[in-house]
Amino acid sequence: MSAEQTLMNMQLDVNAQFIKDLSFENPQILKMLQSGEALPEIDIKINVTHNSLETPDTHEVCLIVHAKGAKNGTEVFVLELNYAGIFTIKNIDEALLHPILMIECPRILFPYVRNIVSEVTRDGGYPPLLLKPVDFADLYRMRLEQMAAEPKGNA
Repeated sequence: MSAEQTLMNMQLDVNAQFIKDLSFENPQILKMLQSGEALPEIDIKINVTHNSLETPDTHEVCLIVHAKGAKNGTEVFVLELNYAGIFTIKNIDEALLHPILMIECPRILFPYVRNIVSEVTRDGGYPPLLLKPVDFADLYRMRLEQMAAEPKGNA
């Protein structure tokens, strides 16, 4: 069966999605508000993890966002979000499972993550932090390249 036929027959169900961990530290907000300083510089890191669950064909995929705002070298806020989805994936060739878990599942979760990040930063006293769309296929390719470049241990 071709990869295209396999994908057409694939069954992908979202069983649940939820905030697994959320932290927002805002130690400099009073200083920022009182001084009327310009907006902080933002550094964002996004990662994807997954693991298989005990139920057959069921996987947990986590989309992890770490956003840090800094002004003049001083950290003004830190946001850490681990947002998870439980997916059942059936009728898929084993070779295609990993890319589905690392590309398609995070793509499904991303709009919810983007909304949470936006709401939390807005509620923290800053303009909403709107995450730009993420190319999860490119993120996956970069991760594979990093893994291939890592030195192998001696057996």
